[in-house]
Amino acid sequence: MKNKIEKKTIISNVKLIINNKKNISEVANELNVSVKVVSHWISIYQSNKKKKRILIVFGLSVFLLICLPIMLLIFPSNQTTSASQKTLSILPQKENVISITTGTVFIDPGHGFSDPGAQSPEELGIDLVESEVVLDIGNRVAEILKMYDYNVIMSRTENYNEVQENKFYKVSLENRVKQAEESNSEVFISLHINVYEQSSEINGYDIYYCEKDESYNSTTEKFANEISESFIDNTGITDINIHMTPRNESFYVTRKTTMPSILFEMGYATNVSDATRLLDNDFKKKLSVSIAKGIINYFNQVD
Repeated sequence: MKNKIEKKTIISNVKLIINNKKNISEVANELNVSVKVVSHWISIYQSNKKKKRILIVFGLSVFLLICLPIMLLIFPSNQTTSASQKTLSILPQKENVISITTGTVFIDPGHGFSDPGAQSPEELGIDLVESEVVLDIGNRVAEILKMYDYNVIMSRTENYNEVQENKFYKVSLENRVKQAEESNSEVFISLHINVYEQSSEINGYDIYYCEKDESYNSTTEKFANEISESFIDNTGITDINIHMTPRNESFYVTRKTTMPSILFEMGYATNVSDATRLLDNDFKKKLSVSIAKGIINYFNQVD
């Protein structure tokens, strides 16, 4: 191989980075190249994947244009919708055309491991633990996005670590931000559940982002609006608010990240209605689809 790195070695390491099994710095050290070079490899790999997807979609479109008249003659028009067609229905559509825009998304299920986050009070009779619920929803969102070729990075994919079984272990806020930055993620969403110990009557849903410069504020507001609108459309719940908070009052993960970043408080663990919904499988499905659709809508809009 001499001084030239083989293409298959580059591709193998890029896939490990994308699958979150290695970080950019680790690969750069192993191959004795700069982080900038590795980032360039990732950019080329993702660009090539996108081109391949475009060619595939174009080919399928031509195929369907040729075969559709024949298929309409063979199959009755009232035939039951197929499973694949039902799956496609979750995709956002613009002027009846499904977008093929994709990108890299960082999903941060809050807390985790030895840090359970918010918990419903015993008197509510509801066993809700924030770290478990947000991880479930985060994994669901990731699964949907991956179906449509989005590159998804998660700050954590589990809530238990055998190696750290007898230690106080959690993913630090600094590490979450570092992961997002090193993965070149284009958007960042942190999932949380709120609490209000003074009253169980307080409920609702809140999206927060940090006030920075005019360009960042405008872009991130679009991201927040897409999530909010998709949430309303898919759940029928209108009690959701968007907050642009000053830098010194904002959450660490929205303040320190450079890509459009939001923190979504998905209800209150201290409210019976919110907590009950967050443990309901059907509602979690609607919530997960709404977040995924909001993300896809955002990418369609800014592409």
